[in-house]
Amino acid sequence: MSKVVPYTNLSVVVPVYNEGKHLEERISHFVATLDAVVGPGQWEILLINNGSMDTTSDVIDRLGEKFPSVIGHTLPCLLYTSPSPR
Repeated sequence: MSKVVPYTNLSVVVPVYNEGKHLEERISHFVATLDAVVGPGQWEILLINNGSMDTTSDVIDRLGEKFPSVIGHTLPCLLYTSPSPR
């Protein structure tokens, strides 16, 4: 889903992977903090879902409906994994 947010003073990019369980609570708290510090409508959060296998995409969609300044983008597959320990 793409949406256009008017000019903002702050953009926050948050990569997420399998965060469905905790994402809504954390982003809701983040939204309240940004409203208080930067001002309502003066910021945007870009949630980049890196191929999650849980409910992360659904949570991102709900957050986008609840908060107009939260924008979600889902990548088609996991693009980066940390190296395996040796």
